[in-house]
Amino acid sequence: MTISGAIAIVVVATVAVAGLVARNAWIKNKIAALSGPPAIAFAEDNSHLPSKRDRLRVVLIGDSSFGRLPTGKVDDRWQFINRGVGGETTAQIAQRFDRDALALSPDVVVLWAGVNDLVAAEFLDPAARRATVDRTFETLVDLTRRGAGRGVRVILATIAPPSRPDLLRLPVWRESVRDAVADVNRRIREFSAKSGVGLADFAAALDSGDRRTPEAYRADTLHLNAAGYQRVEQELCRALAD
Repeated sequence: MTISGAIAIVVVATVAVAGLVARNAWIKNKIAALSGPPAIAFAEDNSHLPSKRDRLRVVLIGDSSFGRLPTGKVDDRWQFINRGVGGETTAQIAQRFDRDALALSPDVVVLWAGVNDLVAAEFLDPAARRATVDRTFETLVDLTRRGAGRGVRVILATIAPPSRPDLLRLPVWRESVRDAVADVNRRIREFSAKSGVGLADFAAALDSGDRRTPEAYRADTLHLNAAGYQRVEQELCRALAD
């Protein structure tokens, strides 16, 4: 074997090992988020909220699905306070729900979360995966009831299904996450219909069939582009006005 050939083998092996290490670290972090603390503190922002004036205050709380929503031009009938944090699970959101939503004197809280739980669940054994899917839905319901117990109207949103996986996501991708998303969305709709809790059906607004967000609304695997957020804004306004 030539020296250049040996060097090439070493380089390929090094890249493969680095990729495996990065993959394992990514999976470990995703699973840790199922029970970890919230990623961001909003204490400073929460203490300096603008006056409501004559508008209704709407707190948007969830993961990056809300975190990336450009609320400035949604509708000036409402004052939007965005408390979406990228990568957070329902357990992390539950830990900050009181201080980042209910404590802000909201007229409405809109809750959009769960996809990070379901992505992480794909790396667990079957029993733990099932338990995580169930717990994701149960946490969303619990937060909805927690808000209602404080006299706050809560609107629960369906999860936007993943779109086509990016090339870099393929090493950690599991198509079965689509089944979990469809399962939780079905239960969210059933809960809303039975309880009368408000529903923002973002998955339906995106024409996803609860399986796959279309390319027309795709920024990356788990995030929406401007056209997707336009659909979300329309459904959000409909749910708020309902």
